[in-house]
Amino acid sequence: MSVPTIPFAPGVDARFSPPPGWAVPAGFDPRRGHLPDPAWPAAPDGWQFWAAPPAPGRAAGFVASVGPVRLALGGILAVVAVVLVLGQVRGDGVATDGVGSCWSAGTTDVRAVGCDDSDAAYRVTSVVDSAVSCTGPAGYLENGARFLCLEAVG
Repeated sequence: MSVPTIPFAPGVDARFSPPPGWAVPAGFDPRRGHLPDPAWPAAPDGWQFWAAPPAPGRAAGFVASVGPVRLALGGILAVVAVVLVLGQVRGDGVATDGVGSCWSAGTTDVRAVGCDDSDAAYRVTSVVDSAVSCTGPAGYLENGARFLCLEAVG
């Protein structure tokens, strides 16, 4: 038996298209030195061994229309926004009033403080609609129609 011959690829983007009856393994590409098995049948007359690359999908079209630089800048801005939001929600040195925020324990007033502030005495563990839901020993703060369940810091 002779080894079937495969013509050269018309370009680097061309995709190999095996003829019927060829049990090519995954990743088979004659450009990488893979050779047809001599046991494989001959290709039908006029068989096109190489197909044009697939047309760019919607994502590739989007990248082309927006431009890779604008897309990268948008991604960076999105990451920065997420980091800023998470920093506020977790209370990383930023005074907020949500879960993860910290509060002082003054004698005349209670105020939101950064969790790394020396005045931080309580951290919010949850925000609920009823004070009954706050079961921890540190109690709760009433904040309008919401209740901030607390835990002691430190």
